[in-house]
Amino acid sequence: MGNISNQSPTDLKNWKPIQAFVESNPDFGENQVLWLVRHRKENGMDKATRKIGKRIYINEALFAEWVMNHE
Repeated sequence: MGNISNQSPTDLKNWKPIQAFVESNPDFGENQVLWLVRHRKENGMDKATRKIGKRIYINEALFAEWVMNHE
């Protein structure tokens, strides 16, 4: 499945720290997102996340693709 977002996944506006991601996507709870991020290599979400220093960022467009393709 292609990119379902109208924005490019490389657009810096798509990358958000976990707290900002949860605030702009309230359907996903903070603990749920933290669990998904903690297991990102096993669940395939590693493409939608980046660790820079101590902070982890989630790409909203790639996360949406992951949700649509996740089984």
